[in-house]
Amino acid sequence: AEATAQADAAVQRHAEATALTEALAQRHADAEAASQRHAAAIAEAEAAAQRHYAAATEADAAAQRHAAATAQAEAAAQRHAVAIAEAEAASQRHTNAIADAQTAAQRQADAAAQAEAVAQRHAEAIAEAEAAAQRHAEATAQADAVTQRHTEAIAQAEAAAQRHAEATAQAEAITQRHTLAIAEAEAAAQRHEKAIADAEALVEAVVNGAASTETAEAVETVEAVETVEAVEIVDAPAAAAAPATDAPAATEAEPAAEPESASALATSEAPAAAAEKSTLHVARPSQNEITLTVNGESITLQPEQLSQLIEELAHARASMQPEQPAGIPAGWRFVSTKNPMMAVQKQANGDRLLVARHTGFGWVPFTFSPDVVIQMYMMLTQR
Repeated sequence: AEATAQADAAVQRHAEATALTEALAQRHADAEAASQRHAAAIAEAEAAAQRHYAAATEADAAAQRHAAATAQAEAAAQRHAVAIAEAEAASQRHTNAIADAQTAAQRQADAAAQAEAVAQRHAEAIAEAEAAAQRHAEATAQADAVTQRHTEAIAQAEAAAQRHAEATAQAEAITQRHTLAIAEAEAAAQRHEKAIADAEALVEAVVNGAASTETAEAVETVEAVETVEAVEIVDAPAAAAAPATDAPAATEAEPAAEPESASALATSEAPAAAAEKSTLHVARPSQNEITLTVNGESITLQPEQLSQLIEELAHARASMQPEQPAGIPAGWRFVSTKNPMMAVQKQANGDRLLVARHTGFGWVPFTFSPDVVIQMYMMLTQR
């Protein structure tokens, strides 16, 4: 716009210079007429010298005015040439500005196309992540089914082992030569059952106390010691009297017979338990110790023993009836599997809530955003 204004001003100056030139030309024509009159005056000067002198003076003045007009015309022409050059330079700058604007518009269009391509690739990546999550869920379901079949096979094998142990026990009971060994094994089994009953009472007391008192923090860091007294199955005299081939069979049969023996002991000691109510006292003598007092008998547990107790409690809870998740919002779809159990819901913004159930420790909720799902998929599929 500035260049156009400069060009218009230059054209205006050119028009003024042209008008001035025309005026000078008119004056030049007047000068020529004066020259003609001067010639006539010269003719008359022959008759009158004074009129000739005056006419000559006028002619000289007219010649001077003509020279001045010619100089002004040349200066105007020079200014006109300069104005034309400035107008051409302004036009060139205007053309360059238009070319730069077109180049910038092209770059903007290319950037917009690249942004659309990136958005398309992002959408494709999200779709691939969702498909991978679906495939992972299907694979998890298949793995759960395989795990269930494996668990059933293990249960059948344990039942067969139990029947074999019972047959072995019956054969040993019939054999007269092993009467003393059987008696000692029965005594050891009674001690083992009592140790199991004491451990179960200890576990129940720990769970009840941790749920109702301020010892929840201690129970979270607790480590179990359930097998301290249960390890004592056969004492030294019994091990020395029994044959070497009978000891492994009795040792292997005892874990499988624990539920039945524990229930029998609970049945036999039911009156005593009703007569005497169990008491529990929990103390923290130091950061890495916890003391459990059951019916006046104290046991100090170290971190390793507390960890073992927590693990045993989790395994025991996993074998029981699973509970439904609490606190699930209305409208969430609940999906039940053997291990783990999950409740999954997809929100409108793409977030997902996964509630996974550890069979021993209970329900734990996890919320995954789409970016976290993509990262998990990349971690699971990388080689």
